[in-house]
Amino acid sequence: MRHMSLAKGFTSGIAVALSISLMVFLGVHLTSAQGFESGSTSTGSTGSTTPPPTPTPGPFVPAGTTPTPVTPPQPTAPTAPATGTTYAALGDSVAAGLGLPLSSPPNYNDMQCGRSPQGYPAQVAKALGKTLLNVSCSGATAGDLVTKQGVSGPNIPSQISQAYANGAPGVISITAGANDMQWATIIKKCYATDCGTATDTTLVNAALVALQAKLYAVFGDISLRSVGTTPPKVLITGYYNPLSAQCANIAPQQLNADEVVWATSVSNALNQTIKDVATKFSYATYVPIDFTGHDLCSANSWVQSAQEAAPVHPNAAGQAAIAQAVIQAAGKRN
Repeated sequence: MRHMSLAKGFTSGIAVALSISLMVFLGVHLTSAQGFESGSTSTGSTGSTTPPPTPTPGPFVPAGTTPTPVTPPQPTAPTAPATGTTYAALGDSVAAGLGLPLSSPPNYNDMQCGRSPQGYPAQVAKALGKTLLNVSCSGATAGDLVTKQGVSGPNIPSQISQAYANGAPGVISITAGANDMQWATIIKKCYATDCGTATDTTLVNAALVALQAKLYAVFGDISLRSVGTTPPKVLITGYYNPLSAQCANIAPQQLNADEVVWATSVSNALNQTIKDVATKFSYATYVPIDFTGHDLCSANSWVQSAQEAAPVHPNAAGQAAIAQAVIQAAGKRN
């Protein structure tokens, strides 16, 4: 019996259609998203799954449409050096440190969002010598950085508006996009049943399209807030791959090698989409996150197991690894 249940929540066809229509209406030229062709088939966790071809660039647009290429908005030339002493951490449950101990005593927002002082933002703030403003929240999508996030209780204001509530921060970190892709659901599906079907691939590609538009909105918001001044240094992380080939060799077998290959392709496509959007903005730096040798199935895992509080999320060692990558990137010039 499989130990991980399949969560519901793939992006609905209506939501995806609306997202695509919005992008076409806005004239976004979707040439930077990375996806992969649909058409993979699955014959069961103990059978053979045909993985999708190597990810290829878009454009991901409805048939018969030709969006007009646009140049992403950029802030005007800076008039003075950045003076922000605040480091604002934006993002989802990975940034929040879900599953790790809360502060003692925790405040309402920390409990509501699952924020832990063991999450990477606290470590980054200490290394940079800046005051931490942690507005990350479990369950957040990239869209929730620019819109209110629906939670249990009063909706949470957009994370960017919270970050700028008392002036422009000097540094911003972002970890967002996995929830837009239903990444945790994908991993659970691979364990609970079969993954890598043609339908799975189609849903992933549609989600990549919507994610790209949301990320452009995020950077567009930051750019508009930076007109006439120096924009903050923005560090946007990718995501670690929680799986490796070793996961297909653990008894009882719950996923096969082809499913691991397919899930890895999804992880690569997610990261490539984030990276491609970030490179369009001069003040942004993409920060790759690599858990090679420390995946869910390794002896020294940096990922919480199915028996821990937040499966597939980073444990304390994983958060420390992410912090180190962000700190290193913060010291680099764009």
